[in-house]
Amino acid sequence: MTSRIGSTYVPSVGPLNAKIMFVGEAPGKDEEIEGEPFVGKSGQLLERYLGRIGIQRKNIRLTNLCHYRPGGNKFENLLGSEELKAGLAELGEEISKVNPNLIVALGNWPMFYLTGKTAEKGKMGTGITSWRGSVVFGTGIATSYKVLITYHPAFIIRPQGFGNHPIFLNDLKRAKVESLNPKLEYPEYESFIDPPALGDLTAEMGQAEWLTVDIETFRESLACVGFADSVKRGLCITCENPLGWEPARELLMSPAKKIFQYGTFDINYLKWHYGWEVENYAFDTYIAMANLFPEFPRALEFQTSIYTPFPFYKNERKVHKQTGDLGTLWRYNLKDLIATHWIALEQMKELRELYGANH
Repeated sequence: MTSRIGSTYVPSVGPLNAKIMFVGEAPGKDEEIEGEPFVGKSGQLLERYLGRIGIQRKNIRLTNLCHYRPGGNKFENLLGSEELKAGLAELGEEISKVNPNLIVALGNWPMFYLTGKTAEKGKMGTGITSWRGSVVFGTGIATSYKVLITYHPAFIIRPQGFGNHPIFLNDLKRAKVESLNPKLEYPEYESFIDPPALGDLTAEMGQAEWLTVDIETFRESLACVGFADSVKRGLCITCENPLGWEPARELLMSPAKKIFQYGTFDINYLKWHYGWEVENYAFDTYIAMANLFPEFPRALEFQTSIYTPFPFYKNERKVHKQTGDLGTLWRYNLKDLIATHWIALEQMKELRELYGANH
């Protein structure tokens, strides 16, 4: 009996010219009774958080992938059903009619049906922890529309999701900004991989105030050493560089103040395997995150989702391992550099606000 699909149709609500559309999975018990989406506990939480960032329920479009309550309140019980097929078709038409600047995918299943994103193993309906906070182009019924991925509020109110309240709020703040226009803009930067004029570039970068450093390894040997002196350009010196490692070593010894993400690993690796010293290790995004938000994860993947416009990309590191394409590894290193530099600059602002201009 628990797999039986409800017979009450719960329609979408909200203006047909809304700039932002929220898409959940399916109605629950309260929604079925009231005949309106997001009126139960999870909907009330969503409305409270939207109110905190200045968005009123009456100004947004609220809908679901399916308009009928799934048996046992489990979305998986809708898979393959005519009700879900009809709901997805209707949602596609609704998106075209509303033409929102932004669609917010609430949870794993809206993420899958609106963007095609999944966990690394490709299992549909998984991967929200990696992709939340990302803004990507939709696929299928949401093709060409901008989609922000975040948790479903029903997860936030459960004990296992309780710690994600501030993360959910942060995602909604970004949704408000992204809803101002339909354009999807990712960071643009110059990528230098073993450039011919390496000497000129390293000399210039060595004089920067802040220089972000990141390494990639083949276990006990270096694959590349990367540097970024701004969010607009990054340099990757690889194991294939005809000049060898000396340009990288010179930059590590330069007077520029160095930024790392968990620099303890990079610095000790370079010292242990190559005998290199790193001068002026001055800022670490991992340590800064521990001070600013001790309850938050400190991995670069998470920090990127909080501080930068980059969508989730950490799975790109595994593409090299699967294909052997070194170019993928070099580009991944550059993206890590730009993201880390971006994060560091934002964290420095926050630290100055907390502790004063002299810190």
